[in-house]
Amino acid sequence: MLRSIFAAAVDSDLLTRSPVRPRSLGLHVVRRPARPTLTPDEVRRLADAGPARYRALVLLAGTVGLRWGECVGLRVADVDFLRRRIRVEQTVEEISGHVRVVAATKSEAGKRSFALPEFLVDELAAHLATHRQGVAPDDLVFLGPKGGILRRTFEARVFKPAVDAAGLPENLTFHGLRHVATTLMIANNEHQKVIQHRLGHADPAMSLGVYGHVPDTLDQEAAGRLHWLFTAAEPSTTVRSGP
Repeated sequence: MLRSIFAAAVDSDLLTRSPVRPRSLGLHVVRRPARPTLTPDEVRRLADAGPARYRALVLLAGTVGLRWGECVGLRVADVDFLRRRIRVEQTVEEISGHVRVVAATKSEAGKRSFALPEFLVDELAAHLATHRQGVAPDDLVFLGPKGGILRRTFEARVFKPAVDAAGLPENLTFHGLRHVATTLMIANNEHQKVIQHRLGHADPAMSLGVYGHVPDTLDQEAAGRLHWLFTAAEPSTTVRSGP
């Protein structure tokens, strides 16, 4: 049970690694199930499958990989629409059914600022114009329909039905969108330090070891480059007739 608790903490990004490791205890290694990954079109399809007021939220998580608490704790002032940058400085915690905004990130590395793709800035601007009119800089970007802070019940009430409606793998979770975003960055050949910074990890091994996934296309391209390496400069097989 203790091992399961620490494994859940690692999965939730609360710990870098578990102090109750199977290797040190002589236990059998538990392999994590493969996490589904999505293409950009599938991320958009998922965003379209749910309520319109949460479209930008899903795109934000699936594109840049913010944690759940970072997404729902995002303030209007944290998005620089002119420079197309986002700042992560606070998060939302939910303990025993009670939610609160925490004016600090889970680690120093979690406090970060990075550039946003232009389409995502447009999505956030459209979200505010449609669903959050008249907001102040310190107001949260995402709230429930009645104005409350989003809770983790969002997963069962909103996210899972959207996954089903979009025809995506049933084991996809909101936290799994962080894995999706990491995989897309790997597919884009982003530098490891860039991925680490954008995800807010203090340990680079967490970024690639836990959240990284090598897409099949990249694997196939690697095989193609090896084929070229071994065949492009093959020695001539012509048989000489004389000395």
